[in-house]
Amino acid sequence: MIFVYVILLSVRLLTFLTSARGPSCDEDCVDKPVFTPSALVVEYGGGASVSCTACQHGCQQGPPGMEISAGETTQHGEAILWKVENVTEWDLSAMCYYTKADGSWCCSHLPITVYKPPTRVSLTSEKKRFYSGYEYILQCKVEDVAPIGNVLLIFYSAHLPTFRHQFSNYSVSPVSESYTVTVRTLEEGDGSQYWCEANLNLGPDTHLKYASKIRKDNIVPPYMTRQTMNM
Repeated sequence: MIFVYVILLSVRLLTFLTSARGPSCDEDCVDKPVFTPSALVVEYGGGASVSCTACQHGCQQGPPGMEISAGETTQHGEAILWKVENVTEWDLSAMCYYTKADGSWCCSHLPITVYKPPTRVSLTSEKKRFYSGYEYILQCKVEDVAPIGNVLLIFYSAHLPTFRHQFSNYSVSPVSESYTVTVRTLEEGDGSQYWCEANLNLGPDTHLKYASKIRKDNIVPPYMTRQTMNM
């Protein structure tokens, strides 16, 4: 009896949670809501605004709406404007919908990337002698950046890229990560010819670049450039 009671209670709880979220959401409906812009990239702490046209050919059933995790909306007919003055959520979300004839929702979720530039990109070097030359152990560290899964590290020797590493951590909040490579050369150097670059990929047209070089004292302030990069 206790087992049956637990099952019934779980089913009722699941039904309650489903009802609280609203009707089922169909993202494959023909007349889908359209966001403008179609994707949002916003820096943490910045502001953003997005509009949604819920029905392209007129909403025949209930009024359109938008579910958001922050900010506020204003509605003008079938168009809805979403505005956030200060983004303070890493998992920001927005869904635009209207009610179909069967009572379900026709909806669209807005792809959102909330990013934070790294506070520092640094490279450390350890030189070792081996039987046929010299070995450099290079560690590139990127600190307090989000999302880390969008970061591509590029190691350079002089001005030539020699190794690339894409992080596989998909945390949306800021984290610090590092990656180590080993370089072998025939000639001895002081390590200043090596440097690394962290590329924060925020879409097909925008990459933020942050880089740091090694000097003999290994203390170099990072420099930053913002530009489009084709990899």
